[in-house]
Formats: sequence, C-alpha cells, structure tokens
Amino acid sequence: MVKQSRKIHFTKRNIEKLKSQVKDAAAREIEWSDDLAIGLKCLCNKADPPRKTFLFRGVFRKRKIAIVLGTFPSLSVEEARKMVYEYRKMISLGIDPFAEKENNELNFAEFSEIYLKHAQTVNKSFAHINRMLRNHIIPVFGKYSLNAITKRDLQMFLDNILAKGRKGGTVNRYRSLLLRMFNLAVQWEYLAYSPIKSKNLSRQKESPGRDVFLTEPESRQFLAALDNLPNRISACALKLLTLTGKRHGETLSMKWSDVSLEEGIIYLRQEMTKANRAEKVFLSKLAKETLKELWELRVSGNPYVFPGNKPGRHLTTCRRAFKKAKEMAGITKKGVTIHTLRHSFASQLLANGASLFEVSRMLNHADMKTTQRYAHLSDNVFLERTEKLSNSLSQPDIRKD
Repeated sequence: MVKQSRKIHFTKRNIEKLKSQVKDAAAREIEWSDDLAIGLKCLCNKADPPRKTFLFRGVFRKRKIAIVLGTFPSLSVEEARKMVYEYRKMISLGIDPFAEKENNELNFAEFSEIYLKHAQTVNKSFAHINRMLRNHIIPVFGKYSLNAITKRDLQMFLDNILAKGRKGGTVNRYRSLLLRMFNLAVQWEYLAYSPIKSKNLSRQKESPGRDVFLTEPESRQFLAALDNLPNRISACALKLLTLTGKRHGETLSMKWSDVSLEEGIIYLRQEMTKANRAEKVFLSKLAKETLKELWELRVSGNPYVFPGNKPGRHLTTCRRAFKKAKEMAGITKKGVTIHTLRHSFASQLLANGASLFEVSRMLNHADMKTTQRYAHLSDNVFLERTEKLSNSLSQPDIRKD
C-alpha cells in the first residue's frame, strides 16, 4: 500500500516536474492523483530520475483493483486518461476490466514460471519452492492477473493453510515466498507496486520445537553400524556428516576439486553453502580415512565425491541408508533425522569444552543467534567446570611438616 498521495492536474509539463520519492521513505513510490480523471494515478519511484508509471485504481463489485497503464513519456497523459475512462465505463456496465486484459499481461501462473527459472539458479531450496508453487499456490492464483491479486486474497490463502492444520512455520514459508515473488515482480517491472509488504501479512507464531541429539555412545554405535552397511557411498556420506556436522545438501554436492587430503581440508564454495559464504572444513583423522575410502570408490568422469546413479550427477539423498544404520545401532528415540547428526556434532563439541563462538564458526552459521539454541548445552560445560573446581577446593590441604 502506497503511503503518500497528492492531487494535481496532469499535463505533460506537470508530470515532467514530478520528483523522486524520498530515499528513506517507507513507501517505494509517491503517488500523485489526476484532478480530472478519477482513478488515474502516477507513481514516482526512488530512482534519479524517477520512473513514472500511470496506474488506474478503481472498485469492481466491492473489490479494489489496480491496473498498470504504462510509463511516461511512452504513454501520454491524454492516452492514460482515455484508458481510465474506458475502464470506468466497463465497470459501470458490470464488466470486469481484467477479463479484457491484453494478451501480453502476465497472470500469476505465467509469472511463476519466470520466477522459478530465477529461483533454480539462486535458491538452494528450489525443489521445496517448486512443490509449494505447483501443488498449492498456482492452483489458487494461477489464472489471476498479477494486478488482480490483493492483500486480502493472499491473507485468506494463508489463513486457509493454517485452518487445514498446517503448522505456523509452514504458513510462514508460504508467506515468505509470496512476499519474495511480488517484490521481484515490482523490481522486474511487471507490477508498479506490490499489494503486500511484510507487515501487511500476518506472521504466525512458530513452535520452538525440541532439538534431538545423539549422545556420544549413540554416535559411536551409529558409526559402527555404518561400517557394516553394504552401500558404501551412502555410508561414507553419513560418516562424514557425523564427523563434520555439515549440512546434508552441502556435503553431497562436494566435488573432488573441493577436497585437499594433504591439507586435511574441504573447501566449500560460496554457492554450495546456505550462508552463501565460502567455508573451510577441517578434517579429523577418521574423516580423512572416510574420504580415502571414497577416493577408491570414485567413478570415472564423475567429479563428485558422492557419485549418484545418473552419469555425472551426485547422490541426492542417503535417507534409506540412514534408516537402516539407525536400526542397526538400536537408536529408537523419536525425531532422529539426518539433520540430527549436525545437532549432535554441535552438542558433543560443547560437551567437550568448545565455546559457542567456536561452534558457530564450525557450523558456518550466518548469525550467532542461530547458535544460541545450543546455549543450554554450553551451560552444562560451565557447571561441570565449576563443580570440578569446587571439588578441588573442598579437598583438605595436606602439607608436609
């Protein structure tokens, strides 16, 4: 929603004189209204000089609508007024202006295809985004013009997801995706402005959940079980996850060019990591032995450390092997997933005296706040050290005469 509004008489000269929106203003554009054609607007963004976009605002059957007409000076004031008069006539006759939209005006489904091509190259969660769009969002909004979708429509969509019993965190993932898509639609000039902003859509309260960790004895049993798995590629992947605390996707997408066995370091490239920054992973003796086993299993022509079934591709999951190893190790506690190996790595580092800062660096967290979830575990270390000191101080002082 545009925060500022002004009314002037639209002429070529007056539109040319309009200035940019203030840089630090909350709204992306300042909106000017024509005093002659009701509903004709001109939006000026923060660029210098500003992009000036003609817009029609109206109400059709109690529903607010906004239609981008074109940009000035490609579209003249007289042409913009003519278009507005035509739209107002259609509304008075009970005709939906969007039903008569031009063929080149994008609907949500068409824009989604453009967005997905972009997301495939920049978003590491592309598969999840693709499922959300195709299975849930496009079936609802696909045929609607981007201009026709309102804040109320989007909030109702999110409310319906919540009403179906989905968790608050899941609803927030849909919320974030919709905000991102409409913001990009504005940046890419498919829309004059986004119908939603972060504060416009209700954010659901997320359950903090309960982190599950493997104890050191359980991790030892798990590693022993992996040594007996016949699928050595998946077994080695799970061993490396246990020994380094790296993320599942980051590990499986490693190439041999990222590994230096001589230095005992894995160099994770920026595009591989969730934090979007390069990272060094320092290898323990057991981790290096695991990589040496993988070196013997490498596939000719395949650059990946964990080769998949398809030629030249990497392994995409090792969940089946994880389930089998978990059964062999006798691990029955609820909520244990592959990501539990990362949590367990962090908790065991803290139990052995590592600081939260050290754990944050080793897990490559972009924000120290993410590491704070393990703070209660580091408290146990402090308690043990305090108790050790207390016990030492309580011992009698034996001196030789």
